[in-house]
Amino acid sequence: MQEEDLKEKRFFFGKCKVDSDCEGVEKCCSVIGTCHNKLRLNHPCTWVALHRCGCKSGLSCQPVFSIGSLNLFHRCRPIPTEEPIPTEGPSSGDIS
Repeated sequence: MQEEDLKEKRFFFGKCKVDSDCEGVEKCCSVIGTCHNKLRLNHPCTWVALHRCGCKSGLSCQPVFSIGSLNLFHRCRPIPTEEPIPTEGPSSGDIS
């Protein structure tokens, strides 16, 4: 690369139009066209629709404070896993 290209690249470091323009894993392209890290565990994610950078892999934006059915505050939390459904009840088995 020529020196001019390198200077321009350093000046515009992190500029993007889509997530794939951002180098590295767990990066996203924000609404203002700059690359950012995706949100970590317990980081607020209430306004993700505005800045377009969601939670890291394995996390999802979940409500943590609600009033009635209105979810007011969200955080990046581990994706809930479903508990396996037991095939036998706790009282099943041999009786001595």
